[in-house]
Amino acid sequence: HNTINNFYFRIDYNDFKEGDALLDKPEGYVTQGRGHTLYKGTRESNGLLLEEWIAKGQFFLNEDGSYSDDWGYVFSLGIHMTDPTYKTPQLRLEMYYKIPDDETQAYSEKQLMVIWREITNSIRIRGSAFENE
Repeated sequence: HNTINNFYFRIDYNDFKEGDALLDKPEGYVTQGRGHTLYKGTRESNGLLLEEWIAKGQFFLNEDGSYSDDWGYVFSLGIHMTDPTYKTPQLRLEMYYKIPDDETQAYSEKQLMVIWREITNSIRIRGSAFENE
């Protein structure tokens, strides 16, 4: 959507094991020492075990690379973080939301949780993804 510039998404995937499970990382990994955890846990969706970490804080940078005073949220998701394979790749998804200066235009925390759940509940491994092996 061209008029929504407060959201940023990052997606990484591969079939290499890289370090720890998302939930085993220290809090500073997600909060960067500039926020606090709202939720940290697991849930299942479409047969996948999802690791989630949701934090609120001052995570955003100014154009000069310094931290801004803007508040926002980071939603982190990890799937197959410790046991990826070719057929079950590791997936890392992050959604960042910066609260706009005009807070009357901001999404509420509850609305953001609904958006996050709708996005992450749509993740699935397509049954036909590996047919041509």
